[in-house]
Amino acid sequence: EDLFCHAIADIAYEWYSDVHTDGATLRIDACVITKFRVKLLIRKERVRRQDN
Repeated sequence: EDLFCHAIADIAYEWYSDVHTDGATLRIDACVITKFRVKLLIRKERVRRQDN
């Protein structure tokens, strides 16, 4: 599952790299992607707690 999250983030990062060539935009996008990854992990943790 974690690999799946990382794969999504990496693919998104590569896509953003292709679309936005200037570094400033890329940094912002990387931050957004990291937040997206964190949200996925938090959601997974909640589901895991409900199962127990």
